[in-house]
Amino acid sequence: MNKLTDYKQLLANLKVTFKFVGVVWIAISASILIGCVSDGDYSNIYDPMYFLSFAPFIVIATLAYTNLKNSHINKFICSILFAGIGALLMNLFYFLGNFIEVEEINIRFILYMSSIVFGVLSMLYLQLPWKDENA
Repeated sequence: MNKLTDYKQLLANLKVTFKFVGVVWIAISASILIGCVSDGDYSNIYDPMYFLSFAPFIVIATLAYTNLKNSHINKFICSILFAGIGALLMNLFYFLGNFIEVEEINIRFILYMSSIVFGVLSMLYLQLPWKDENA
């Protein structure tokens, strides 16, 4: 593959990914806002904005996915690499969040969530249909 094709495929993958994420974000945000108004408790009103902080994670994961799909590495090894990158990024965001809020780090939570993220992303990689002809 040449660099231009890789770049076009990355942009196509990002477009599809953010369309899906946008629909999910709007639905979750609406649910949170409606819940805040109906309960009269506005403590979660900023949660939809916090979800936007995951945009770098989504971009990096999509970049990793596109590069792995274009590589000639075995798809199961690519699946493990993709899941490892995703779990590492998730842990990075967790540590940054705890650093900013100066909270105690919960190792049990990290191990539990890392295993869930790793499992989901490894299976997701094997299921995603993005290919060269879809770009």
